Amino acid sequence: MPGETVEPVAWGEKPVTSDPTQRLLTALGRFQRQFLKAREGAQQDQWSDECMNHLIQGVEIALEQGWTDIVEALGETGRVLQTYEDAGCANLCVPYLADSYETLCLMVGDLIVGKTRSGAMQKWRERYESALREVAAAGLTLVADDDGESPPRRPAEPRKVTSPPVLTVVPPSPPLQAPRQDTPITSEPEPAPPPPLPSPRGASGLTPLGELPPLKPVVVPEARFTPPPLPPQQTDTRGTLFDELSSADDDSVDIPELPEMGDEPLSLDLASFAEEEEAQPEPEPVMSEEEPEEVPPAARALAVDVVELLDTLCDGLARIENEPESSLSTVFLAMDDGLSTLEDRARQLGWHGSMRACRTMARLCEGMSNRRPAKDDKFFELAYAFGGVYGEAQSRMEDPALTTWQSECDALMEMWLHAPPQEVPAAAAIAAEAPELSDENANDLPTIEAEGGNEVVSEVQEPERAEQAATTHASTPVPEDDTAASLLDTARQAVAGGSIADAKFFAMRAAVSIAKKQVAETETRVRTLELRHQECARNIEVAREQVQQAEASVTEAERQVNEGTEAKSERGRHAEGVQTSLDGIQSRIDDLAERIRELQEQLEEAERQHAATQTALEEARAQETAASSRLEELKGNEQHARVQLEDARQQVKVHQRRLTEIEAAMEKSRELLTRQRASVAEIEQTIEQVRTAETSDAARADDLLF
Repeated sequence: MPGETVEPVAWGEKPVTSDPTQRLLTALGRFQRQFLKAREGAQQDQWSDECMNHLIQGVEIALEQGWTDIVEALGETGRVLQTYEDAGCANLCVPYLADSYETLCLMVGDLIVGKTRSGAMQKWRERYESALREVAAAGLTLVADDDGESPPRRPAEPRKVTSPPVLTVVPPSPPLQAPRQDTPITSEPEPAPPPPLPSPRGASGLTPLGELPPLKPVVVPEARFTPPPLPPQQTDTRGTLFDELSSADDDSVDIPELPEMGDEPLSLDLASFAEEEEAQPEPEPVMSEEEPEEVPPAARALAVDVVELLDTLCDGLARIENEPESSLSTVFLAMDDGLSTLEDRARQLGWHGSMRACRTMARLCEGMSNRRPAKDDKFFELAYAFGGVYGEAQSRMEDPALTTWQSECDALMEMWLHAPPQEVPAAAAIAAEAPELSDENANDLPTIEAEGGNEVVSEVQEPERAEQAATTHASTPVPEDDTAASLLDTARQAVAGGSIADAKFFAMRAAVSIAKKQVAETETRVRTLELRHQECARNIEVAREQVQQAEASVTEAERQVNEGTEAKSERGRHAEGVQTSLDGIQSRIDDLAERIRELQEQLEEAERQHAATQTALEEARAQETAASSRLEELKGNEQHARVQLEDARQQVKVHQRRLTEIEAAMEKSRELLTRQRASVAEIEQTIEQVRTAETSDAARADDLLF
């Protein structure tokens, strides 16, 4: 039928397939069907919106697959269409849409066969430049990426996901070793998060910013950590990789309680600051009923932040291997925090095998921290292999590398469990040492009081405790350069020698030495907490700046809401105009419908006449057939008559020939008869002459015969 559009079979409605090229071709086919409506005279509102939606669908598919050329072509085609649509003349860009559609089909075909040609993209760019010239010639301005009627109408671009800024802590130990060259580490601040989208509520529905509660300082937990004294000139609080303790999945943190100065007596047991936390039960992995599907190789690449965390763990292992034991508490804490972050990332991605590796590595680090200062080469071998196991296992719980690595880790921890206990550190031995004093002189030893007046140290123990401590730690070697241990040993010798006054003096000096050491350590903790307090204050300032930025964002959002309201009103007026046009078109449709009804009646009458004429034609055809039969019969008779005529003519010819022959014979006979008659006449004449002569010459003599 005229005006009918033949749609390609490839663009028919088919079920959605998993092949991205087929889904893209389907979107392009639907896009083509929409702009073909414009060629048939459809109004702009009947096809342009659907065209834009199918372009956006194609952009999303191309973004998922990383087809940048197709993303560019689809996006710029949408911009050209939006430009003409905003001007109310979208039908003018239909030729460009058709050319772009053909070029895009060529590009998708190249993707299907796996052969990328630059000619198709170059052809599209040339056509796009021509379209830009057409836009300029029409007096229009190409819309920008952030223009358009509404956000869903613009091709979506990938948003950059920015993680929240991590809290930094003051480095409690000497700086880390220089990072590897292949992992550059910078201290640049992370980009600020994108401004919030405009709120759908009006300005009156927003919460007043002046009523925001004051921000509370946040302190990063430092469990099981006794930092050494910081150098006086160290004021940089930016921290290093191990000082960035992630708190992405915890809304709040537990702040360890520190002993308050002046309320609790200082103990000589330095190990009290290193009490281990209670073991938390490991969460069971949430396993789905079905085994996860195999991850394609393209999706097995680790994210950048995960790679950085794995590099951070390797740096921590290097510190554990090379640095003294006194500075490793924060390293183990940072490694535990990094493992928690890696486990959270694996949980988000559904990598149950990687989660299992993280939990095993955490238990391995915990066991190593309890075995300090002993260092096991097998631990470092397994720990350095953790990164490869984490990236290889991912969602496979029964990965061979994971299974082998975990069995070796379990064997190592089992060996640690049955190994003989490590020697007690010297600090604990010093805390238990005490001079052997008699009962009558035990109460005469002095005590050291803190500034608040509370009794904090008593170096004189009861005889039973002193004897038990001496017996318990008799085999523990005391460093020769330890002043407190030397003084206590001297006091013990003085008591053994009976010099109680000297014993009191040396015991008091030992107590003062030990107390000074504890005071220095406590001052270090205080300085560390002060630096943390300063860091928290800076974080608060940063947070307040973010609040100010949020206020500005809200103000901008209110402005955008007002502009959106005005735009909505403008669109409403535009809709009223379109409604008026629609009413006019509806009137034309009614007129055309009336004309169609009249034409329909005329058509029915013509059809009736056509039927009657058809009947008459059939009758005439029947008569014609009968006449044809009669004619054939007459033609047969005519032919028979002609045959008879020919036979008669042949007979006539035969008779004429015979007549001619007879006439010839008659002529000959007549000639013969004439000659014979002439001869007879001559003979008769001769006879007559003879008779006459005989009569006349009778008298003659007999000398003449005739």
